[in-house]
Amino acid sequence: MHYFVIGDEDTVLGFSLSGTPGMIASTRETALDALRVALEDKNNAIIIITIDVADLIREEVNRYIFSETFPLIVEIPTEQSGGKSRDLRKLVNDAIGVKLMKSNSPLYDGILMSAKAEANAILEKGEKDCAELKKSYEKKIREAKEHEQHLLDKRLEEIKQTRENHIKNIERSHQGELMKELRKYAQRALFEEMAARIATPSYTQALIYWIAEGAIALEADNVKVASSKNEKLSDEMIEQAITIVEKVVSRKVKIQRESTPLSTQGVVVSTMDGKIAYNNTINVRFMRLRAEFERVLEGSV
Repeated sequence: MHYFVIGDEDTVLGFSLSGTPGMIASTRETALDALRVALEDKNNAIIIITIDVADLIREEVNRYIFSETFPLIVEIPTEQSGGKSRDLRKLVNDAIGVKLMKSNSPLYDGILMSAKAEANAILEKGEKDCAELKKSYEKKIREAKEHEQHLLDKRLEEIKQTRENHIKNIERSHQGELMKELRKYAQRALFEEMAARIATPSYTQALIYWIAEGAIALEADNVKVASSKNEKLSDEMIEQAITIVEKVVSRKVKIQRESTPLSTQGVVVSTMDGKIAYNNTINVRFMRLRAEFERVLEGSV
């Protein structure tokens, strides 16, 4: 059965004296990395972690404890976690059942000094590697600045050459905005013209055709039609729409007027339960013909 310890430097060093491997962790990132290494080794049966380090990754530790049964995670106290002054030999013995030699033993002192000397050597090597890495990065930074200056000069030349194209794009954009405003004006004028035609014979005939178109599209024997409060649908108009349907599809249909008026101009034909509807309001009809309307508008400019 293998053990793995995660904690501060003194704890990991103490457990290493009993042959227990581990990793030093002082931040959330190093704690997560140590936990990942411990879990990846399938030979580890028990993971020992100090309480203060476990608190750095409390969510991950708790989630693993409550969802997994192997390996076992054991938390041990430290001075930082609120415990009394620690006896590393007792912690090791309590956690894994291995007794260490007394602290005044020459062999113990020799092992401790050797471990600290090895740690200092690792730190010195790290500082040397950092210095060499710094020199390497300084060189790369100089090269990057030179390359950046070359790219900047090239970009300035490109900007100079494309300035005229940019001006042309601005002019085209201005023309596009002008066309957009013209579309809005033309659409508003069209809607106002349609509103002014209400109750005229031509508009009345258009409503009759729109009602018949909706009744044909629904393919139902009984339909209802709704219009705005300004558009009055007479019995004669309904009968004419029924006649058109019978002529076009050779089918009798019953059309009833809807009592609730629409909020927009035009008509909406729907089934009696209202689940299916054919929208022939002015707004919807305009959207259907919008592409053709814009082609005509652009061709007139």
